[in-house]
Amino acid sequence: MAAVSEDLEPRPTAARDALRAVLARIDTEALLARMEEGFRELPAYTRFVAGGAVLDDRGRAAIRWNLELFLHWLADGRPPDDATLRQLRELVRVRAGEGLPIEDGLLVYRHGARLGWEALLELADGDRAVLLDGADVFLDYVATISDVFGQAYAAEHDSPIGTEERRARTLLDRLCAHAPLGSEEHELADRVGFRIGDALRPFALMLVGGSARAHGDAAARLRRAGVLAATEGPRVTGVAHAPVAWEALGLGARLLVAEGPPAGRETLADALEDLRALVAIARRAGRRGRVDAEEFLPDLLLHASPLIAARLEERVFGPLRRGARAELVTTLELLAAHDFDRAATAAALPIHRNTLRYRLDRVRELTGLDVDRAHDRGLIWLATMQRRAVAPSAPAPAAALRRP
Repeated sequence: MAAVSEDLEPRPTAARDALRAVLARIDTEALLARMEEGFRELPAYTRFVAGGAVLDDRGRAAIRWNLELFLHWLADGRPPDDATLRQLRELVRVRAGEGLPIEDGLLVYRHGARLGWEALLELADGDRAVLLDGADVFLDYVATISDVFGQAYAAEHDSPIGTEERRARTLLDRLCAHAPLGSEEHELADRVGFRIGDALRPFALMLVGGSARAHGDAAARLRRAGVLAATEGPRVTGVAHAPVAWEALGLGARLLVAEGPPAGRETLADALEDLRALVAIARRAGRRGRVDAEEFLPDLLLHASPLIAARLEERVFGPLRRGARAELVTTLELLAAHDFDRAATAAALPIHRNTLRYRLDRVRELTGLDVDRAHDRGLIWLATMQRRAVAPSAPAPAAALRRP
């Protein structure tokens, strides 16, 4: 939870104690779910979290961070401390560097503040009057967010690195577009220090566990080496004319990078999108260094067809969830993780092999799937992979799902 300022310690009051008691009874996960549902109705939110499925500083993680900041402020009556505000400014600065209009960012944050406040009042039910004593914190939060956006966007606009980033992002976007390149694009390329060619080698990289600033430094280092690179929060994408000597760049052991073959402009946007997905999938699998698409083809297929992937997961695990059979879900996940080896699965659970046989019989009764049939094994394996992709806290580690 975000820290609060040590200045102006508020005196304990009966009203503050009552407010804290109400907040202690609020289900924060239900509050988070309501906010996510409300955000999906806002088009600007989609642009704000572009890449959000694979980045840790946006989407659900960002909603939770800001929600905890607000609830902490509401409970203690003290605004966030300087360190927390610096962290928030850094997150906003990254969006500014990616070219997100300040109007879109402010709309998302203000919409989120309203969603959270309205959901909080609804969940408080009979205690709404007590919660309304904290309305001044809601107004102060909105004002603070506006100040943070103004400061972060001003700093990014004045930064030489920020200017370089914007130029690189603009040029990369135009290279991915199908419109002809003109003198403006060539002038921009000259300013960035990149030569426009017919065939370009796309790439995407992450410094696993690295901050947005670390990725900005990596992109700047690549540009100095003649590579067109731009940050996307904790990720860098770009194009090069020749294979990049990644080891020589000194990016360290945290480097995770995926490169594509030379691509023309007509396929460049799709190639970069595939590489973004590839590094995200590889990161979930615990990989480092260079990765190749051939290692993760089933994962990429699932990522490319989210509706079919969701139907596949529902086909296998839906009947088990509706039957409230959590032990059968875990059994199937571990069975797939151990290459359908029953002895290894029974030992991992741990249960007797007869108990495992009984559970698999129940799976067959509830789903119609027979783990001894190759076709059904394939469905279970892919559904387990999809389940891990959308719920990484599930028991079976994604890295354990060995690819045939």
